[in-house]
Amino acid sequence: MSLARHAAGPGGLGRGDGLLSVRPEGYGFLRWRAGGASAQADDIYVSQSQIRRLRLQPGNHVAGLVRCQVRRDAPGAGPRRGRGRAFPDAGAARVPFRYLTPVVPHRPFALGYPDGPETLRMLDVLAPIVHGHRVVVLPTRSTAARATGRSGAGTRHNHPDTRVLVLAVDQRPEALAALQPFAADPAVELFPSTFDEPPQRHADLATLVAGRVQRLVEAGVDTLLLVDSWNALVQAGNLTVTHSGRILSAGLDSNALLTAKQLLASARQTEEGASLTVVGCLLDAPESHTARTVAEQLDAVANGIVVLDRELVTRGVWPGSTAARRTVGGTPRPEPYERRGERLRSALDRLPVAAAHEQLQAWLREAPDEARFEALLDDSGS
Repeated sequence: MSLARHAAGPGGLGRGDGLLSVRPEGYGFLRWRAGGASAQADDIYVSQSQIRRLRLQPGNHVAGLVRCQVRRDAPGAGPRRGRGRAFPDAGAARVPFRYLTPVVPHRPFALGYPDGPETLRMLDVLAPIVHGHRVVVLPTRSTAARATGRSGAGTRHNHPDTRVLVLAVDQRPEALAALQPFAADPAVELFPSTFDEPPQRHADLATLVAGRVQRLVEAGVDTLLLVDSWNALVQAGNLTVTHSGRILSAGLDSNALLTAKQLLASARQTEEGASLTVVGCLLDAPESHTARTVAEQLDAVANGIVVLDRELVTRGVWPGSTAARRTVGGTPRPEPYERRGERLRSALDRLPVAAAHEQLQAWLREAPDEARFEALLDDSGS
């Protein structure tokens, strides 16, 4: 944490903590999580030798004694810089993320809860997800922040032991302000950046979050990562990565998709117990060649695609009539959830969009629990 937020003790020593961000040159800084993990002039400097000796990894939460001293020669340092002995959150004793064994996801992940938004239960019955899934949601820009906040709130209610991380890059300030009440929960970590910040800031934030979620899974913590949006990450990557020379569409280099694909590839249920579930928004922009290319690329690696109906969204209904499909090659959902989703979509597809939405609302109100909902589907012949 920034030294300005710590009182120094005798000899200029104080305690500091933060999330470790490692630079390509090998040294790192501790970013203050409550400040959005943005770079500050007085971030704590962690030397390359400390990182090697303690086997620190990007995203480790590091705490320890810090000495406040003048460091004009430190890389990127201001006139005052914290430096001292750091103690990670038992990182050296954990099995590295790359050695954890991924298995087929099988534990249900519920979003709907009593007295919560009815639309979360709609997602549960139409597009059920499982711990370890990678899901792409196609909302409009006006509903992306709402989808992120409500999904996180449902997770915290039904899965209180799950840590929720929100990566919100290239956002409007008012959209980030709407997420602040939700981010006040100590089990929620918000990593924001606004549209007036340089692309490198968005890319660095995504790299820090990628390390953070892996460290949490290594610690045995079930984790949900909400990303808003894939479009912004890809656009930032297109401006910051080393270009491969392979252009996909509208000037989009193939390397621009690496960060998004790495985050999605991290999603898994591990044999050791912990899971990482990744749910990200891909803004619906049919007129954009770049958006279509990103959608095609992510389709191939996601477990599921959730499409929010534009007609109902324009009428103020969120999430609208939700359609979901399992992508080719994706990890299947457990059979009972897949079979129920197919039956339900088959029944609703025969109706106009507005009528299908009203019918699903009526069924959910009539059957507040899963057993009664299954019985209702059987009685309706769906």
